[in-house]
Amino acid sequence: MSFHLKINDKVSGPFDAPQVEQILKMKIPGTYFSEDGGKTWEDPEIFGKEAEQILDPTDEQLEKASPQDKVPPIKASQLKRCLLFSDMSEEQIEHFTTALRQFKVKAYYPIIKAGTKASSLFILVSGEARISVRPEGKEELLNVIESGHFVGEVALFDGGTRSADVIANTDCLVLRITREDLNKIVTENPAVATPFLFNLGKFLATRLRETNERFLKAKNFAQSITS
Repeated sequence: MSFHLKINDKVSGPFDAPQVEQILKMKIPGTYFSEDGGKTWEDPEIFGKEAEQILDPTDEQLEKASPQDKVPPIKASQLKRCLLFSDMSEEQIEHFTTALRQFKVKAYYPIIKAGTKASSLFILVSGEARISVRPEGKEELLNVIESGHFVGEVALFDGGTRSADVIANTDCLVLRITREDLNKIVTENPAVATPFLFNLGKFLATRLRETNERFLKAKNFAQSITS
């Protein structure tokens, strides 16, 4: 599903949620949006109000959420298929997740926004999302992730800016781990934190190895066509 816009009775689209958000910020009179291909049109003031996600949410933002917006605790069995928890017992996972946050992201809304400063990692518990960049304003797909995968691991350690958008393709249930969350677990229960950090380290090592291999292949190819 995608969005369409009607501005002074002229219909255009399809657009994804971030594009619509930017256009609606211009507050052009006579503007409406549609989620069903133009069958029904909605007032721009309600755009995004139903989305339960917050971009790289802070603890303060999450605390402001009303009780009915809270997401029920994630069961340990839901996380066993995730690489980060694959070597942990359900009891260890339960101890780990009690210190974390989970929330819902409506389809077509961003989980992570490129350029934002953050220090958190997100685990996709259910649903599907895409990782993309917009070098010249046009979305370029980098990867599609499904339940069990995670994103944002670099920011968890360096607190830098996000390098890409992560947008929900379907309604998603997401677990958020901040640096503060992780430090708390390391301090209070190192036996639980150790397997998580080890699995995260294995993933980062694998990604670094793959990056090195791609670099060497590109270097060899460049040398072959210039020699």
